[in-house]
Amino acid sequence: MPGVRRIASAVTSLVPDGVSPFVTVLSVLGATMVARFLLSEWVAVPLLTLTFLPLAAQHGIHPWIIAFVVLIGSNAWFFPYQFAAYAAFLAESRGELFHPRQARFFTVVYVAFSLLGVVCALPFWRAFGLIP
Repeated sequence: MPGVRRIASAVTSLVPDGVSPFVTVLSVLGATMVARFLLSEWVAVPLLTLTFLPLAAQHGIHPWIIAFVVLIGSNAWFFPYQFAAYAAFLAESRGELFHPRQARFFTVVYVAFSLLGVVCALPFWRAFGLIP
Protein backbone atom coordinates (compact mmCIF):
# COMPACT_ATOMS: atom_id res chain seq x y z
CA MET A 1 0.00 0.00 0.00
CA PRO A 2 2.61 2.57 -0.98
CA GLY A 3 -0.10 5.09 -1.95
CA VAL A 4 -1.73 4.98 1.48
CA ARG A 5 1.68 5.27 3.16
CA ARG A 6 2.49 8.33 1.08
CA ILE A 7 -0.85 9.94 1.97
CA ALA A 8 -0.40 9.04 5.65
CA SER A 9 3.06 10.60 5.79
CA ALA A 10 1.71 13.73 4.10
CA VAL A 11 -1.12 13.92 6.66
CA THR A 12 1.24 13.54 9.62
CA SER A 13 3.46 16.28 8.25
CA LEU A 14 0.43 18.62 8.05
CA VAL A 15 -0.33 18.28 11.77
CA PRO A 16 2.59 19.54 13.88
CA ASP A 17 3.62 17.74 17.07
CA GLY A 18 2.52 20.52 19.43
CA VAL A 19 -1.13 20.48 18.34
CA SER A 20 -3.69 19.61 21.00
CA PRO A 21 -5.23 16.13 20.75
CA PHE A 22 -8.63 17.84 20.80
CA VAL A 23 -7.74 19.75 17.63
CA THR A 24 -6.35 16.60 16.05
CA VAL A 25 -9.51 14.58 16.72
CA LEU A 26 -11.79 17.36 15.47
CA SER A 27 -9.58 17.78 12.39
CA VAL A 28 -9.94 14.07 11.63
CA LEU A 29 -13.73 14.40 11.93
CA GLY A 30 -13.82 17.44 9.66
CA ALA A 31 -11.46 15.93 7.09
CA THR A 32 -13.55 12.75 7.00
CA MET A 33 -16.73 14.71 6.35
CA VAL A 34 -15.02 16.67 3.58
CA ALA A 35 -13.58 13.48 2.05
CA ARG A 36 -17.09 12.04 1.87
CA PHE A 37 -17.80 14.40 -1.04
CA LEU A 38 -15.43 12.23 -3.09
CA LEU A 39 -15.52 8.82 -1.40
CA SER A 40 -18.40 6.46 -0.70
CA GLU A 41 -18.97 5.40 2.89
CA TRP A 42 -17.65 1.90 2.07
CA VAL A 43 -14.37 3.28 0.75
CA ALA A 44 -13.99 6.15 3.22
CA VAL A 45 -13.88 4.12 6.44
CA PRO A 46 -10.94 1.80 5.72
CA LEU A 47 -8.99 4.27 3.60
CA LEU A 48 -9.28 7.19 6.00
CA THR A 49 -8.70 5.02 9.06
CA LEU A 50 -5.43 3.75 7.56
CA THR A 51 -4.53 7.28 6.53
CA PHE A 52 -5.16 8.87 9.93
CA LEU A 53 -3.78 6.11 12.19
CA PRO A 54 -0.23 7.57 12.05
CA LEU A 55 -1.69 10.71 13.64
CA ALA A 56 -2.72 8.58 16.61
CA ALA A 57 0.83 7.36 17.12
CA GLN A 58 2.27 10.84 16.56
CA HIS A 59 0.00 12.49 19.15
CA GLY A 60 -0.43 9.68 21.69
CA ILE A 61 -4.09 9.12 20.80
CA HIS A 62 -5.48 5.60 21.09
CA PRO A 63 -6.08 4.18 17.58
CA TRP A 64 -9.67 3.31 18.51
CA ILE A 65 -10.45 7.02 18.83
CA ILE A 66 -9.29 7.69 15.27
CA ALA A 67 -11.24 4.73 13.88
CA PHE A 68 -14.38 5.72 15.81
CA VAL A 69 -14.21 9.35 14.69
CA VAL A 70 -13.69 8.29 11.07
CA LEU A 71 -16.70 5.98 11.34
CA ILE A 72 -18.86 8.79 12.74
CA GLY A 73 -17.70 11.25 10.10
CA SER A 74 -18.17 8.83 7.22
CA ASN A 75 -21.86 8.41 8.04
CA ALA A 76 -22.51 12.07 7.32
CA TRP A 77 -23.96 12.84 3.91
CA PHE A 78 -25.01 16.04 2.24
CA PHE A 79 -26.20 14.85 -1.18
CA PRO A 80 -28.24 11.75 -2.09
CA TYR A 81 -25.37 10.19 -4.05
CA GLN A 82 -23.29 10.05 -0.86
CA PHE A 83 -25.53 7.62 1.03
CA ALA A 84 -26.65 4.45 -0.74
CA ALA A 85 -29.35 3.61 1.82
CA TYR A 86 -31.00 7.00 1.34
CA ALA A 87 -31.08 6.58 -2.43
CA ALA A 88 -32.48 3.05 -2.08
CA PHE A 89 -35.21 4.08 0.38
CA LEU A 90 -36.18 7.06 -1.74
CA ALA A 91 -36.37 4.99 -4.92
CA GLU A 92 -38.28 2.09 -3.38
CA SER A 93 -40.79 4.26 -1.55
CA ARG A 94 -41.37 6.39 -4.67
CA GLY A 95 -41.20 9.44 -2.44
CA GLU A 96 -44.14 8.30 -0.26
CA LEU A 97 -42.17 7.27 2.85
CA PHE A 98 -40.47 10.63 3.39
CA HIS A 99 -39.78 13.86 1.57
CA PRO A 100 -36.17 14.71 0.60
CA ARG A 101 -36.50 17.93 2.63
CA GLN A 102 -37.01 15.81 5.77
CA ALA A 103 -33.90 13.81 4.98
CA ARG A 104 -31.83 16.96 4.46
CA PHE A 105 -32.94 18.22 7.87
CA PHE A 106 -31.95 14.88 9.42
CA THR A 107 -28.47 14.98 7.95
CA VAL A 108 -27.87 18.50 9.30
CA VAL A 109 -29.03 17.30 12.72
CA TYR A 110 -26.78 14.23 12.43
CA VAL A 111 -23.72 16.35 11.62
CA ALA A 112 -24.47 18.70 14.53
CA PHE A 113 -24.95 15.82 16.98
CA SER A 114 -21.81 14.08 15.69
CA LEU A 115 -19.73 17.17 16.35
CA LEU A 116 -21.36 17.71 19.73
CA GLY A 117 -20.92 14.05 20.66
CA VAL A 118 -17.23 14.03 19.85
CA VAL A 119 -16.65 17.31 21.70
CA CYS A 120 -18.52 15.97 24.77
CA ALA A 121 -16.63 12.65 24.64
CA LEU A 122 -13.16 14.26 24.57
CA PRO A 123 -12.95 14.85 28.36
CA PHE A 124 -14.09 11.28 29.01
CA TRP A 125 -11.54 9.89 26.57
CA ARG A 126 -8.88 11.91 28.37
CA ALA A 127 -10.07 10.60 31.77
CA PHE A 128 -9.86 7.02 30.45
CA GLY A 129 -6.35 7.65 29.16
CA LEU A 130 -7.27 7.32 25.48
CA ILE A 131 -5.97 10.78 24.66
CA PRO A 132 -3.24 12.75 26.46
